[in-house]
Amino acid sequence: MQFTTLLFTALALSARVFSGEIAPISNPEIFLDFDGTIAVTEAFLNLNEAAYASPNVNSSIPKWEDWMVLRNNQYNLAVAPFSEKRNVSEELAFQHSEALRDTEKDHFERVSGSGLFDTVDPELLLDHARNVTLRDGFWEMMKAAKAHNATVNVLSRNWSAKWIRNVLRENDPSDLSEDMPIYALEMLPEDVLKPGKEGLERPKPLYSGDDKRDIMREVAQKNSSIIFVGDANSDLPPVMLEPTVIGIAAGSELENAYTVGNDSSVELWQAGEGWKGPSDPEKGCYVLDDFREINTLLGWDIDEDEASDETSVTSEESN
Repeated sequence: MQFTTLLFTALALSARVFSGEIAPISNPEIFLDFDGTIAVTEAFLNLNEAAYASPNVNSSIPKWEDWMVLRNNQYNLAVAPFSEKRNVSEELAFQHSEALRDTEKDHFERVSGSGLFDTVDPELLLDHARNVTLRDGFWEMMKAAKAHNATVNVLSRNWSAKWIRNVLRENDPSDLSEDMPIYALEMLPEDVLKPGKEGLERPKPLYSGDDKRDIMREVAQKNSSIIFVGDANSDLPPVMLEPTVIGIAAGSELENAYTVGNDSSVELWQAGEGWKGPSDPEKGCYVLDDFREINTLLGWDIDEDEASDETSVTSEESN
């Protein structure tokens, strides 16, 4: 019996052995995009659907499809000077475009000025929040980050920091999201939805990937090693460029990973397979499908206290 227990513990610990190299960084600060990165179902559209489905919505407000026609027409003008199929360097140039940023800014301001969200039903919002699915491993990564005193931030072009907070809150098994700083725009009225702790909802004019980089640069001044995870091509600048040390494309099937993966001049490294070097627009970036790959990359997979407890229990049984 004692030998069986010792063998089982040894096998359990050996299963955690990581053959790759752990990222050689200290003081990591993690920034996560929200839509498509944390949320893998349509959190952004759920927000808008709740506004249109609210009983007191103004019927004279244009339909969502009409807003999108205006936005897409402006986007097509912004993209016109660029080739249809873009490699990483070409996509980065496009994402730096002021015309592209203006497209997203004007889209937000048109909808915000319409009063669409002035009559949104809070209970309907919460119902829609419960229907959002989060990426696998998110809470396990959050738990590991807390154990290692690493701050995890949301950095999103979503239209409401409070909406993001409540989506996370409705799916949170142990209040891990309550201490997360959330940087995003704010479309919702002040009295709609319960906010987070004071100062943790941080409304910012985030319309582009470069806007996200500006936020991260401020944090990097604290000698933090910046990790950024995002799924869309709009996230390519913060994935590939400074101040990010570890840039990760979320979802191997999604836009960001597709752009990198189809450029033969750069590589796409699986985060769960270990350190390949800092992200670089001329070399490559990481990709994950499960947030637990961050734990592996940072060496957070093995809970040393848990391992110590297992060894202690086995020793006591053998005595």
